[in-house]
Amino acid sequence: MRRLLCASQLALNETTEALSAAALQQAAGDCDIVLADRLTEVDAAFFDNAPRLIAFVRAVVDTKGVDIDAASRNGILVASAAATFVPGVTEWIVGQMINLARGTFDYVQQYRAGLIPDLAAGPRGRQLAGRTAGILGLGKIGGNLARILQALEMRVLGCDPHLANLPPGVGRASFDQLLREADFVICLAKHTGETDRLMNAAAFARMQRSAFFVNASRGGLVDEAALADALAQGVIAGAALDVGSAAGDTPPARLGAMHNVLATPHVAPSIDANHAQGRLAIAMVASVLRGEIPDGAINPEAASRIMPLAASRDT
Repeated sequence: MRRLLCASQLALNETTEALSAAALQQAAGDCDIVLADRLTEVDAAFFDNAPRLIAFVRAVVDTKGVDIDAASRNGILVASAAATFVPGVTEWIVGQMINLARGTFDYVQQYRAGLIPDLAAGPRGRQLAGRTAGILGLGKIGGNLARILQALEMRVLGCDPHLANLPPGVGRASFDQLLREADFVICLAKHTGETDRLMNAAAFARMQRSAFFVNASRGGLVDEAALADALAQGVIAGAALDVGSAAGDTPPARLGAMHNVLATPHVAPSIDANHAQGRLAIAMVASVLRGEIPDGAINPEAASRIMPLAASRDT
């Protein structure tokens, strides 16, 4: 932020709420660059009525809700930060897999209630080694997760029809095969029209009754009513959720309250990743102010409005 203060004048959103496109239009005024968070969406009308705007920079990877075609039509650069969250989300998934398999949170709750858990029958829970993990979507997080789970001696299956070559050691599986064979079904697919409600009642019914479902991608990939029914009726053993249909893409309270669900409010990326993405976003803004196309540019070929800055820098 100090670098931006030194390089330009700032107009800040002083509220704690994401701005609508109309509110952003009014707040941005005659700004040359907009630096936005993930929840700020901008439609074609915003770009069509921003005659001075040079660049729209998002401090996250996701550009959902940003009309990139309209930005390109107006010569406006759109840029997004790199995926700094890969280690953090991977760690969250592995941690929750262990918690689900071992029933760790059940013990914690009993101790917090002032009780000593009864282990007369011996330890409960299962280890990850020797089990099968099924990963839906083998992008950067999925590939990193696959490597770590293999190091934990798990068999790893992957389903990603858009990827020609899966990471080393990952067995390619159809969607149905992965659901049938996985002890952990881990959802890391992109949320598109094709994958909306990918995990529905039929999908949960094909999973093993002892299997766990983990979602660290987007809430729209899951039919939450079907998931709640599957959990309540013992169709699957449990779930770990970091995303859902509640505000900010967080799990809804009705799912988080279930005894066999571990829910967190979209915190898997970690504060370290958020800070890193913020620094990258500021670096991208600084590049634009120098008349340069930044790393993370989505439509560099259409960014005609940045050219006068580049020309003034060269003269």
